[in-house]
Amino acid sequence: MRLTVLVVVLCACTSSDLDPGAQGSCSGLAPAACAANPHCQPAFVEDGWSPGPMPLHCLAVEGDAALEGACPQDHDGCRAIHACSPIFFQRLGPTDGPEGDPTYSRCEATATVLTAGS
Repeated sequence: MRLTVLVVVLCACTSSDLDPGAQGSCSGLAPAACAANPHCQPAFVEDGWSPGPMPLHCLAVEGDAALEGACPQDHDGCRAIHACSPIFFQRLGPTDGPEGDPTYSRCEATATVLTAGS
């Protein structure tokens, strides 16, 4: 029973990243506007087919940590820093369409991801 509760809690934390309507004032912002707002951070998704990460949606930052060096690679550390962007991986099915929900992959500096996408 305890293991089941733990799994549910872990899944709930990740799924909030994937709900664009649950991001408060960050909901619906374009990547550049999202990056300019100190309370938000743009999230990106990659699928292995596209040449690089594509905008997913804008997330509300879950902390107020300052970036010191490289972005942390753990999910919670990434989500606490405005200057870092979480990148999710979307598995593709047999028809090259999305299969399941994207999963957290890594964290990169927002400026680097935005520059690579232009």
